[in-house]
Amino acid sequence: MSSYLHPEFKPHELMRFYRVRASLTQAAIALSLRRSQMYVSRIEQGKVEPTDEEIKIIEQKLMVPIWSVKRS
Repeated sequence: MSSYLHPEFKPHELMRFYRVRASLTQAAIALSLRRSQMYVSRIEQGKVEPTDEEIKIIEQKLMVPIWSVKRS
């Protein structure tokens, strides 16, 4: 499940990259999701998959279609 934009990276890896690039903390993302910072950490580690609603929120916050990009 890699995106056409960055086929070598998984969505959770891209999430961390774009979050750091946007100067956002895991806590800031967690607040938007109404979840804990630990939950966001687990997403970024690939241990949990965010829900469709959480994906929308994360992508809006980061302004990047990480999961919504057509997959190969």
